[in-house]
Amino acid sequence: MRSEKNSIRLPTLLVSGLLLAGGCSPAPDVLIDNARVRALIPGQDKTVAYMDVHNRTGSAVTLTGARADTVRAMEIHTTRMDDGVMRMRRLKTVEIPAGETLRFEPGGRHLMLFGVRSLDTELPVQLEFTDGTVREIIFERIAVGAQ
Repeated sequence: MRSEKNSIRLPTLLVSGLLLAGGCSPAPDVLIDNARVRALIPGQDKTVAYMDVHNRTGSAVTLTGARADTVRAMEIHTTRMDDGVMRMRRLKTVEIPAGETLRFEPGGRHLMLFGVRSLDTELPVQLEFTDGTVREIIFERIAVGAQ
């Protein structure tokens, strides 16, 4: 699946690596793939989105939020069992440890979309990180029930 709006090219990765080695503080080298958003259920304006976030830096990075032009609000959520009942809970931030991959997937972490006005085959989403970095990622629409 396509995720990055603009492909990262080798020279960009090399420059990022050189800047990191030199002690500068560029945007984190965080790769996002498998970005997908579930199609709307007829009559609903809420849905979920999933992705894999790969932190290829030497330190943790923190996702603080997400937004899209055709969505009223997006929240980071997690799902967990609580007294025998599956419940969603909003998370203000999600930390991705250095060198780790964090999956947003059904039954776990996900992006919850509220007030979706339109959902084409692709949804550009801006992911926000604590260092001020904003990354636009293309989420591909998947069928209801697909994971």
